[in-house]
Amino acid sequence: MLDRKDERIAELVRGEAHFTVMHDAADPFIVTIGESRLVDVGTIFNVVRDGEDLRVAVAEGAVRYEGLESVELAAGQALHRMTDGRVVVTRQQVDAIGGWVEGMLVYDRAPLADIAADHTRTTGIAIDLAPGLEQRRFSGVIQTRGDSASLRDRVAAVLGLTVDATEAGWTVQP
Repeated sequence: MLDRKDERIAELVRGEAHFTVMHDAADPFIVTIGESRLVDVGTIFNVVRDGEDLRVAVAEGAVRYEGLESVELAAGQALHRMTDGRVVVTRQQVDAIGGWVEGMLVYDRAPLADIAADHTRTTGIAIDLAPGLEQRRFSGVIQTRGDSASLRDRVAAVLGLTVDATEAGWTVQP
C-alpha cells in the first residue's frame, strides 16, 4: 500500500510486491513490513510477506533491511527472515527475481511448499500438497500464464507429479 501523502513510502501488509525505484539519497524509498523496513539504496527488488515470514531479493542496486539487525543486500542477494526471527542471506539469480511479474516462477532447489505458496499467491489457485511432498526440491521454471487447465498440465509435467483439480484448487500427489 502506497502512502497517499508520500509516494516514497509503502507498506506491505501481506503478499508480494515488485519495486523499481529511482534512487534519491536525500529522500529514500522505504517499505515497512511490520516492525521492520527496507530502505532503497537505488534498486529493483522483490518482497514477499507471509505473516512474520519475509523474503527480499535484489535484482539491481542495493536495499538495506532494518529489523532487529541491519543487513545491506546487493544485486543477486536474497534475505529470508523466518517466522522465528532468524535472518539468512543467500545468493539468487538476478534474472529470476520478480519473475512472477512476467509470468514465470524460477527456482533453484526450492521446497515444494514454497513453490505451492508462490503459485497460489501468483495465480490465486490454492495448492494442497500430499503429505511428504512439502520438502521435496525442484529446480526449473514454471510458466504461470494461461487458463487453469493448461497451467495444471504444465505444473504436473515440470514437477513430474499428478495434479488434480478440486473445488478448492489443486491437489498434488506422487
